[in-house]
Amino acid sequence: EWQKISYTIRLVHEAIHYSMRRLGIARPNHLQDELLADFWGIMAAVGHFQASWFCEFMGLRPTGHPREDGRIHLYRGSLSDEAFQLLQKLLVQAANQLEQMSKSTPIGQA
Repeated sequence: EWQKISYTIRLVHEAIHYSMRRLGIARPNHLQDELLADFWGIMAAVGHFQASWFCEFMGLRPTGHPREDGRIHLYRGSLSDEAFQLLQKLLVQAANQLEQMSKSTPIGQA
């Protein structure tokens, strides 16, 4: 079952990136684009967004310390430790808000 779900997530995730590039609205290496691509991938796979899955995919642990191999490090750039920690907190908050929205507002009925 997970193979089917993860395949759908990845397929839709990459389709979103491709579509955004074709439309000229993509921002390579931008966390907002990653959040949107994962949002639609997870939505397509299970019908609502799972913030915990997104955090796991990004390498964000519930403890607040990212995994060393997490995708989140690709977006750090020259941020200080403090700024990078704030970025992680904001990303988790955004993911949690998207999860609540996806559960309370069915797509197509907004």
